Amino acid sequence: MNKRVLIVDDEPEILFVLQRVFEDFAGWKAVTASSGKEGLAKARTEKLDSIILDVSMPEMDGFQFVERLQLDPQTEAIPVVLLTAKVTPGDRAKFAQMKIAGSIAKPFDPTTVWTQVAALLGWTS
Repeated sequence: MNKRVLIVDDEPEILFVLQRVFEDFAGWKAVTASSGKEGLAKARTEKLDSIILDVSMPEMDGFQFVERLQLDPQTEAIPVVLLTAKVTPGDRAKFAQMKIAGSIAKPFDPTTVWTQVAALLGWTS
């Protein structure tokens, strides 16, 4: 499965683990960004099938990132999966309103996270 995924997270360890898992287990090409600003720039220049996005980041959180992503005709159709330490019922309603493909709770299981992403996006694994 030749998918291209952008991982946006301010924690270098998370970027490293997800990149390795997506490339080694799923066979996807993983591009990384350590901030929302860098992620938006890469979303505009890379051909992407999905974005895996941390909700809690400094300067620009995941919700602000998605709002900007969806305002840009060049990036508005890229599906987003959120990584979050906690999800409240209000968050779920906000995710649906923002057309988020789904969310994965942190901490996640590195051996199965790629199958969770594939299931949320409707990709056969």
